[in-house]
Amino acid sequence: MVYGLGSNYWGSLGLGHNLYVNEIQVIDRLCHKNITQFFNGYDFVLALTQHNCLYVWGRNDKGHLYCSFAITSEGQVFSWGRNSWYNLGHNSSDIIWKPQLIADMTVVSGVNQYNRFYEELHSLGSGAFGEVFVVKWKPDGQVYAVKKIRYQGYDNFRKCMKEMQKLVKVRSEYCVQYMDQWSENNVYYIQMELCSHSLQNILQHKPQVFGRQPGEPMNSIEFYISCHIFKEILECVQYLHELNPPVIHRDLHSGNILLARNVRNGRFFKVADFGSETLRKSISTVNNPTHEAPEVRRGESNEPKSDVYTLAINTEEIFGFDLEDLMRSK
Repeated sequence: MVYGLGSNYWGSLGLGHNLYVNEIQVIDRLCHKNITQFFNGYDFVLALTQHNCLYVWGRNDKGHLYCSFAITSEGQVFSWGRNSWYNLGHNSSDIIWKPQLIADMTVVSGVNQYNRFYEELHSLGSGAFGEVFVVKWKPDGQVYAVKKIRYQGYDNFRKCMKEMQKLVKVRSEYCVQYMDQWSENNVYYIQMELCSHSLQNILQHKPQVFGRQPGEPMNSIEFYISCHIFKEILECVQYLHELNPPVIHRDLHSGNILLARNVRNGRFFKVADFGSETLRKSISTVNNPTHEAPEVRRGESNEPKSDVYTLAINTEEIFGFDLEDLMRSK
């Protein structure tokens, strides 16, 4: 929540009027905007949100509000507003009505949102979608996972942003929750909920936990647990396919099937790395070829059935058999 109080002659409280306010009032327009910082001038205010949106209000008779500067993550400096004493750095005393780049200011250190607001704890590993880190959000100490992807080409990045904006709205116990996204210095950041383990890690240790040697059949308990794991994965894929429009994963494997930290409704597993085809094509790394359907490798498929193929490959890993070996033995 955001509150305002006091002198308001130039509308600097953001309440939609310029009347004096002698009691605390809620500023509705600024609530739920995830504001990370306020910049207070004499008679105007700027507010910067977690998503790098800038809100300004107050005195504006010089198109400013009064005299303002903004530094981008690349270290560029823009200025606008009152300029009677050449104070905006544009070799002119004219009023600057819109943000304008200060061409001669080239030695400003870039402002990095990731380093400023996140404390990097350790790496979780890397894969087809870049490298993942466990991070702490400095303002409140909450822990998340952040995926860092170096991308090529601004057009592809814009397409990725549009796709991810839709996926952020997918709120379900079947999917790893995307929280936020942004870009700095040609690195694309995706903030997600943190999960405890991957299915890949679980499958590596499952035989030892049940005392099973390579080539030995599963006992009834391990087989039951394996069936439950596979059932949950099927439900995750079914959920994605029943969205409107359907979301096709295309690269489902044990490394992006994750174990939730907080179990709800008796469900343990969620799927990650789903939905952004542009992101998949624009990054330099490649998918796991053993899990891709042949039509996906050829760039032909955009249908849910391509995920059925990857489910079959995951079945082999979960239950410890090879379909091709079984077919050859017949």
